[in-house]
Amino acid sequence: ASERFDVLVVGAGVTGARVAYDAARAGLQVALVDAGDVAGGTSSASSKLLHGGFRYLSLGSFGLVRSAQIESRLIATRIAPHLSRPLPVLLAIERGRWPWWQLSGGMLLYFGLSGFRPPRPRLLDAAAAADVVPCLRWTDDWIHVLLHEFQTDDSRLVLATATAAARSGAAVAPYLQVRSLDGSNGRVDRADAVDGLTGEHLTLRARCVVNATGAWVDRVRVLEDPAASPIARLSKGAHVTLPLPPGLTSLVASYSSDDRTSFAAPWRGTLLLGTTDTEYDGDPRDAQADEGDVAEVLEGGRRLLADGLVEGDRVLSAWAGVRVLPRTDGDTATVPREHLLDVGPRGMVSVAGGKLTTHRRIAADVLGLLPPEVRPRRLVLGDEPLPGAGRVQPGLFEAELDPVTAEHLRSLYGSDAERLLAYADEPDAFERIHPEAPDVWAQVLYGVDEEWAFRVDDVLRRRTTLAHRGLGTESVRAAIERRMATSAAAGAVA
Repeated sequence: ASERFDVLVVGAGVTGARVAYDAARAGLQVALVDAGDVAGGTSSASSKLLHGGFRYLSLGSFGLVRSAQIESRLIATRIAPHLSRPLPVLLAIERGRWPWWQLSGGMLLYFGLSGFRPPRPRLLDAAAAADVVPCLRWTDDWIHVLLHEFQTDDSRLVLATATAAARSGAAVAPYLQVRSLDGSNGRVDRADAVDGLTGEHLTLRARCVVNATGAWVDRVRVLEDPAASPIARLSKGAHVTLPLPPGLTSLVASYSSDDRTSFAAPWRGTLLLGTTDTEYDGDPRDAQADEGDVAEVLEGGRRLLADGLVEGDRVLSAWAGVRVLPRTDGDTATVPREHLLDVGPRGMVSVAGGKLTTHRRIAADVLGLLPPEVRPRRLVLGDEPLPGAGRVQPGLFEAELDPVTAEHLRSLYGSDAERLLAYADEPDAFERIHPEAPDVWAQVLYGVDEEWAFRVDDVLRRRTTLAHRGLGTESVRAAIERRMATSAAAGAVA
């Protein structure tokens, strides 16, 4: 089989999905492919934050902080408000780490880079800090700074962006691995790929290729130019979930003396702890949170929260993602977080790294590097709301569901939640998959029909919240597999 496009985007993480969406909006014929699931890599293994990056001030990344401040607010208030919520952030900073004038100046600079949008950062005394985080471990060795950021659902953000691309005319094909690149007239214009589900070989022809494969960026660059030198350095970041302490609605974080971050935050009914920052040189697909990673994350959590809340026997789930950093010297925790761009000798544009928060601007930079004959004439940073960002129908699901489950679905799908009602006649569509989680069978059916879910892990990890709640048991996996097979068979017949 062979298909022709203007732009072939390889990698369906947040950046690749946004490149595909913006290119399709500009009228280009676009294909978005990935060797795995949509958002199957680092984009679904983040710390779930839209934030300005207060820590990056110490790295001198003022431009990044300014961009992130603007982007976080825009995503949370216009582009994907259904996938975002305001999140108070309490920073626990060791006394004496920074001179008083430097800390005060940093708070003022951070406020200024936000455009002086309230609320402004402020110092808190012990009583005020305890009000923000009731389960906080108090010590006189810390002073506390209150910031105001946003939390997002990273997987759902990528899925919404890929859905927007598809609704704008892009062809979206996960589990399609590009094995080789070729071309003519000195340009890459052909990709040979294999369908990871059927084994079918396909040839994709495109006027230009974008390599947005994240941690695999250098592996794909070698397909264009076997002599290509690496541009990326990889760092593994692990996260852990535990039962959520009562009353915790804010994030608390601390920075170690070597600039590593520990944080604790509420996340979809659990306590999310992070994160590690260690050099990684293996296959990104093999990255896991090993015993050492989990122990490090738990130790960071114990420094922040009261006794008994952070214990190894309370762990619900653990995972790791792989960051892409510039190839510079020094510890990975101190490397700037700006994104990488490269144009290969045969015209392929490669992009990796950066922050989830600034993915729109990264995508715009990519589009600006496309060949002149393909590049959109007007490179405008679009701010159209993503699918689901519209007004939610009043009383949606009130007749079908309990209030907790109804709110859960609205928080995942926003105004698109009403699309789940199409499955109302399916057996047990609005029954819970597991009694301890508010995810329902309609999400599985919708994931298969509308959101490219092909494997059980796609549902457990990225279309529901079951995996991070530690509920991906063998019986649940088997039940989901049966339901997916039934849905796929019904779709094939239809």
